[in-house]
Amino acid sequence: MADDDYKNPWGDKDELGKIVKRALNNPMVPKKAPEEKKEDPKDIVARKAAEKAASIARGEIAAKKAAKAAKMLAAAEGREETVEPIKVVPVVEETKPEKSGDDKDSGKEKSGRDRDRDRDRNRDRGKRDRRDRSRERDRGRRDRSRERDRDRRNRDRDRRDRDRGRRRSRSRSPRHRRDRSRSRERRRRSRSQSSEDEDAEEEEEEDNSMFPSAAMVADRFVEVFGMSKRRIENIMECVGEEMVVTDLVNEETMVSSPKELEALLKENDSHKAEAAKRIFIESNRPTDPNYSLDFYSASKAPFSGKLFQKDCCVVLYKVKKGKIIQAWMGPDTDKIADDASTTEEQAYASKPFLQALDKMIRPGGLGGTKITKIYNNYAKIETWG
Repeated sequence: MADDDYKNPWGDKDELGKIVKRALNNPMVPKKAPEEKKEDPKDIVARKAAEKAASIARGEIAAKKAAKAAKMLAAAEGREETVEPIKVVPVVEETKPEKSGDDKDSGKEKSGRDRDRDRDRNRDRGKRDRRDRSRERDRGRRDRSRERDRDRRNRDRDRRDRDRGRRRSRSRSPRHRRDRSRSRERRRRSRSQSSEDEDAEEEEEEDNSMFPSAAMVADRFVEVFGMSKRRIENIMECVGEEMVVTDLVNEETMVSSPKELEALLKENDSHKAEAAKRIFIESNRPTDPNYSLDFYSASKAPFSGKLFQKDCCVVLYKVKKGKIIQAWMGPDTDKIADDASTTEEQAYASKPFLQALDKMIRPGGLGGTKITKIYNNYAKIETWG
């Protein structure tokens, strides 16, 4: 702009006019926007290769865990029959319409009833299985009793025939009479000894077959832990005479006797305990103990004092004749308790389950030729109605 384009009516010495004139002669230059930095193609290729390698590593780790679980289960179950390895099958969850606030509140109210219904189902299933096993044992006893009676009648008939033949040809001296009385006494003793052996065998077969399962005992133990009245008495009713608590990882003894556990309960207050997930394990041999592996969220395990767990943990209960005879406690390193979407295959391939399985298949644990597992995810309980 030329100098004569703007005329100041107040004269050339006016300061405001000078400022206006300088602004018109020097307009403001707009600032350029900062240029975006383009990513180097080499960096893009390296980043994609790293993501692909991480994805492959995660798949290989999951496959190794599943193969390890299959080998341990095959070693435990392959006494008379082979066991196929566990196949990890992806589970596609159905998409359900999102519930409104009222529906969500009603679902939370129903969760307690659903948990009770699940517990009743497990209890009824256990009763049916025990009833069927009892009927099979009764049939076996009746058949064995009939066979023993038939054999005894045959032996008596043969003995009578032999005695008749001996009486005809044998002399009746006192020495022979003494020999006959001694043989009768020996036969009576052998019969009484055989009956005692049969009774002892039947008692051994009936061991641990008509008592509550490990899932029922663990559920009762968790339920009475948060009670206010007769809490310690109800807890000790679930505990055996030689119950101990051991660390699941390093196998150190944490509680050595029921008296120590009772003293620990008296010194510390109770809190609400609740299992997030549970795996019930048993074998097809009725004399074996059965197990319950519970997954607990932070501060939800049924233990207090020095056994109190602030983080997620697992507790393995070993139950025989309806009593907890041993418990193992360890950390939930895979956070199974807090993951509501954990599937049955993922739970069986987790590190806590493999550690617990190592304890269960040791001598004095699971035997037989078949191991049964039942997985319960209390965060995903189906509701009806």
